[in-house]
Amino acid sequence: MKERLISAAAFLVLVSVLASAQADDLSAQQAALKKIDYLVREWRTVSTFISTGVEAPGYLVYRWILGGNWMHCEFHGEAPGRDYWEAYALITYDPETGNYRSYAFFAGSAPTSYTGIWNGLDTVTFTTDKPDSQGRLNRISYKRLPDATVFQLNETTNEEGEWVPTLRTVYHKIFAR
Repeated sequence: MKERLISAAAFLVLVSVLASAQADDLSAQQAALKKIDYLVREWRTVSTFISTGVEAPGYLVYRWILGGNWMHCEFHGEAPGRDYWEAYALITYDPETGNYRSYAFFAGSAPTSYTGIWNGLDTVTFTTDKPDSQGRLNRISYKRLPDATVFQLNETTNEEGEWVPTLRTVYHKIFAR
């Protein structure tokens, strides 16, 4: 009987420790996700393709899903050489690695995974985990501006491995939250 009580007490301590660690992970995740909450809303976008100067309009929505543990992104817009451009993404934070994780989905291709970091002020930057079919890495930075708009910069690596800007996008609020 005494052994059962000791075993039960040890089990309760173990469950308590595990629950506490899980709560710490959840609070770290929620704190990290709160930093990028500025993205959550509906936006009209204007993207400028740097190589050509062509501008393209778009519509973008970020919203919280799955209990606020994931951010869902949906984009619809125009791009040179395409009648229609559509993309989706899911973003979360991994307390084990201390990084954001993003998975982007485009028509006709496998999902692309990214690892993201917070700069400590106002910008989160996501870099692809693997090179694309041309051997390049890609990254996307989202910067919160003082006027509540967002500036997005897309970059890719060149043959020397240097980052080269490819796309600039400005987000304009459709309505206040």
